[in-house]
Amino acid sequence: MNTLLLAMTLDYPPDKLHVYLSDEGGYAITLHGMKEAWKFARWWLTFCRRYDIKIRCPEVYFSRTEEDYSDSKTSEFMEERRKIKEKYELFKERATRARKDSKFMDIGVHIACDHPSCIEVIQECSKEELQEDQIKMPLLIYVSREKRISQSHHFKAGAINVLMSPSFAFVQFPQTFHDISKNDIYDSELRSIFVILWTGLDGLRGPVLSGTNFYIKREALCGSSIQKGIDLRVLKNSFGPSNEFIKSLHQNYKLNLNNDGEYSNMLLEEAKVLASCSYEDHTKWGKEASFLYDSVAEDFLTGFTLQCKGWKSAYVAPSRPQFLRNLVFIVPSSLLPASLVLCHHLSTLSAKWHSLVSDPYFSVFLFIFLSTLSKHLQEVLITGRPIHTWINEQRIWMIKSVTCHLYGSLDAILKKLSLRKASFLTTNKVADDEQIKLYHEGKFDFRASTIFVAPLVTIILVNLASIAGGIVRMMAMGAGWRKMFGQILLSFYIIVMNSAIIEGMVMRKDKGRILSSVTLLSVVFSLIFLSLGSIIACILL
Repeated sequence: MNTLLLAMTLDYPPDKLHVYLSDEGGYAITLHGMKEAWKFARWWLTFCRRYDIKIRCPEVYFSRTEEDYSDSKTSEFMEERRKIKEKYELFKERATRARKDSKFMDIGVHIACDHPSCIEVIQECSKEELQEDQIKMPLLIYVSREKRISQSHHFKAGAINVLMSPSFAFVQFPQTFHDISKNDIYDSELRSIFVILWTGLDGLRGPVLSGTNFYIKREALCGSSIQKGIDLRVLKNSFGPSNEFIKSLHQNYKLNLNNDGEYSNMLLEEAKVLASCSYEDHTKWGKEASFLYDSVAEDFLTGFTLQCKGWKSAYVAPSRPQFLRNLVFIVPSSLLPASLVLCHHLSTLSAKWHSLVSDPYFSVFLFIFLSTLSKHLQEVLITGRPIHTWINEQRIWMIKSVTCHLYGSLDAILKKLSLRKASFLTTNKVADDEQIKLYHEGKFDFRASTIFVAPLVTIILVNLASIAGGIVRMMAMGAGWRKMFGQILLSFYIIVMNSAIIEGMVMRKDKGRILSSVTLLSVVFSLIFLSLGSIIACILL
């Protein structure tokens, strides 16, 4: 709800600012939380505007001590700040208490996948009168699109397309976090993308949509269909049968939900029709107009398609972040958005390129390997990051390669063969104290599914066995060091960079450690892989 409160404090005329929250699950607790946030926002917005507060995320603002303001603010300000902080603590207490309330506990996953559309204007639901010293509030709207098990809802793209109502737009900024550690073990900052790649693409046609923190022109999403003089039947073929929605596409359209209660109710009912699963049937919705379907990566597909049509994008990264998110503190959730890069390249290369150290091909391989690492290190240093950022990024790249990239590739293949339907998992945004503590101590939280952790442990065990086997062959079986050096070097590099996994298996006793059952299962997998490798090696020899 801090993100919601931050959006409502934007320095923009409140009568023109409409804040929408799209609830993918349709949970009653989310709607209740919005109502509680709106009550607190009336006091918070007034406080921010009156004292020109720059940090407008209340959780971040109140985490600072009073001493930070004592030199520059008056006693009146300090007293007002104390009162607002008390209201914020009461707001958090009510929200926490509501999560334990039985009337919010009966909404399960089966309901989240099968529920009608729900649209509610929070401002109109409040019966409390506006105080004289309080400013006018922006419009706050809750939207939950209809979901039916028998019909595709097109994941995030479907939810975003429902929000293409009057005065809705996006703007792009980099992804930033207010609680990120200097030792960002999960590479949540995505430095290589937002600092290097997107800045470089800004000199071309601009970067693709990044899935978060962006605004986008409705004209770009709607295409040429919203130009004047277009036949009404053509518009309905593109955008569906809603006359009110088609009227809203024109630039001179103005939304008014406050003056006429009957008209407001009519618009809300019309919006519920737009949020139904079947509204877009037999239209160009999701195909040519709006965010595109047929992909769970709707942002990338839509942005790429717009650029193919001639549109350009711009990357804006001001020194003061425009959006700040809460960090995800657990391994699988932090890697969930990653997709499609091949898995264990280093082990594959070590098996294929087993040339002698004196062989010319080995020197070529070694040059490419070291130059790649050096180039990455240089990019890290020129962006002002320390060396441990380079280590973290190398480690996360390897972890992604054998987990999300591997499973993402398999999922895409199975979907192409019609053996699996497209699926989308939302990222858990709630972190407990133990997860936060582990993150700031620089320790991975391995409380994840076995299918995620087992490949990591298996790769480490295989490489440990490879090093041991290579040393034995060199010392006891007479294999020359020139033949084994390259393979041992790569396995050693993998183990050193991923020492956190070994630590999680052997040394750690906290809740975030790797379970013994997962380690035992990985030992079995490792023995199977090593046995298959030995059989294949004997056949080839």
